[in-house]
Amino acid sequence: MKKKNRNIYRMIYIALLVAQAMVVFKLEELIPVPFPAVPGAKLGLANIFTLVSLYTLDPFSTFVVVALRSILSMVIGSNPAAFLYSISGVVLAFLFMWGLKSTLGDRLSRIGISVAGAFAHNLGQLLAAAILVSAPRILVWLPALTLLAIPTGFFVGVTANFMLEHLSRMNIMKELKRG
Repeated sequence: MKKKNRNIYRMIYIALLVAQAMVVFKLEELIPVPFPAVPGAKLGLANIFTLVSLYTLDPFSTFVVVALRSILSMVIGSNPAAFLYSISGVVLAFLFMWGLKSTLGDRLSRIGISVAGAFAHNLGQLLAAAILVSAPRILVWLPALTLLAIPTGFFVGVTANFMLEHLSRMNIMKELKRG
């Protein structure tokens, strides 16, 4: 396949990942939060597509996926403050997951990387909140959010594993890997 066609494949694949993440993001709003006592706690199901991207695309393309996801979440949700928390969480989560995947390779499972990403996302959001509202005491929520990051990160990792298994059988993945 020509390089131009591979680039088109890559752009379409990125657009599909972002679109699916946005659909899941909006659907997640309909799910009652099972842990209302912890402010800001969410399931983070859109992170499934970040993890899939991390294992199927290069780091820059994965960053594009997470950045577009955050920007579109702000546009759809019309909440610029939420964007600052979101982008802080996704950037730190991306850096953690990419760093772990790059340095540890197969020694840490996708599920482990997902849990680390969930933790980093929470940490990034709390750090942004602490800075924006000048209240470092907000970091007191980190232990509770860390406990929640384990099952949610596990679920995201298991789901991403399932998707990656099925994607590996598709020709488009072979084309993306060549590019």
